[in-house]
Amino acid sequence: GCVRIGQQLGLDRSRLENQDPEEIQALSDALRGRNILVPDPDSPDWTLERCIAWLESKGLDQKRMLVTDSLQSVYSNCAAEADSLRQEIEAKMRTLEAAAKRGASVWTTSEMNRSAYRNKDAAANTRGIASGAESLSIEYVSRVMIVLEGDCEEIVTAILEKNTPGGVRPTFKLKFDKDRATFSEVSRKDAEALALEV
Repeated sequence: GCVRIGQQLGLDRSRLENQDPEEIQALSDALRGRNILVPDPDSPDWTLERCIAWLESKGLDQKRMLVTDSLQSVYSNCAAEADSLRQEIEAKMRTLEAAAKRGASVWTTSEMNRSAYRNKDAAANTRGIASGAESLSIEYVSRVMIVLEGDCEEIVTAILEKNTPGGVRPTFKLKFDKDRATFSEVSRKDAEALALEV
């Protein structure tokens, strides 16, 4: 997570990964004055609930954002009480929904179920809105759902499958910038030209 943040701020990914002292200091300087927590993804101590409690303890009013990547892999206290993966995902979604109702902007990634990508013919696959792995609660609780299709080495198609606030559901093309770890929108014409080039 810290490496991605650093990349987006224009810092060098390989120097960050190799923990170059000057690059680490540059990242620390760039983030000074911000309340950012990037918990150890391998530590079961940093559960979803603990991260939310940390976020809410900062008293940031409407400036709270929680990013969960991914819903299926994040540790949670509710996992022990669930009898199945479906129940675990549903409990995590209820936890995230409650944080959103208390004022956090909640963003989460989700693995896709196999039926969403197993066929070469996209028309034969599950629709993106039903692609959340393990549970339909992902679809029901989410206010906005964006499905990414394609290969980030080429062009990615972003499909706005659900948009409760506005109703409009556009599709657009994205190109991934590895150096900055960001996507930028490209026109359909440019996307077609890049696809032909690849």
